[in-house]
Amino acid sequence: MKCRGVVYLSGRYVPEDKALVSVFDRGFTYGDGLFETMKTINGSVAFKKEHLARLKKGVRALRINISAIEPLFNDISNGALEKLLDKNGLDAVAASLRISVTRGIGGQWQGHTPSSLCKPTTVITVKPIDAKAIALYQKQGVSAVYITGYAPLLPGIKSLNFLPNVLGKGEAIRRGAMEGIFIGKDGLISEGTSTNVFIVKDNVLKTPLSEDADGRAALPGVMRAKVCKAAARLGIRVSFSCIRASDLEGADEAFLTNSILEVVPLICIEKKPVSNAKRGALTALIQKQIGCLSHGQHL
Repeated sequence: MKCRGVVYLSGRYVPEDKALVSVFDRGFTYGDGLFETMKTINGSVAFKKEHLARLKKGVRALRINISAIEPLFNDISNGALEKLLDKNGLDAVAASLRISVTRGIGGQWQGHTPSSLCKPTTVITVKPIDAKAIALYQKQGVSAVYITGYAPLLPGIKSLNFLPNVLGKGEAIRRGAMEGIFIGKDGLISEGTSTNVFIVKDNVLKTPLSEDADGRAALPGVMRAKVCKAAARLGIRVSFSCIRASDLEGADEAFLTNSILEVVPLICIEKKPVSNAKRGALTALIQKQIGCLSHGQHL
């Protein structure tokens, strides 16, 4: 019988109730770290190479000692992710897998502690996901509201400083929506609290700029990149451009992406229908191209 509730903690597999991190860890005291979330299907990790590449890029951006976390990447190369799924009995279902990296235990001042003085903490956790609920979202679509007053603290990096996203998501749920979309005072949208945003207008697929003139950025989502690749295969033009609320509200189609939900139609914004409140034809084509509805296919 497989053991359940197992966590990877800095090279060890431990029961989740014994997976303890120091109260002095800078991930806890300052949110000094980052994370990556992946989807797994029947024991296979979707787009593992791309997720790990983004994790390494984020580690370098935060100036965490990359050589000090090589044991993590070595363990992953030797099957740590798949082994953890097996130990938790999640190797035959859909699951969510999260890798967290913190700078580790260091000086207790707010100022930056040199990475050479810290031993990074690395954690991998897994949990099942509701594949039926996700499939329903993919077919029927979801609603969203605009979120103002919050903005990601480190645009483009999945840091542990995730409070704006948490607060934004909470506000969206309180207002009866599934997702919140960050919008600036100038009316430009950037991304959702946990998703990237796409619209379709006149057969052109548009998504917010990776970085605009004011330095705002949309997270370079792994699924976002896959959607752009799928569109290219379908001969659909992709435009990275400034997108306003009015563009979203007047779109022929709109959808949201992330690694767990994959591609879900956005059929309602601020209680106003988008694309006749139905999944659009181009959205369905992209879903089919990247295997969103038939979980056996991935680019």
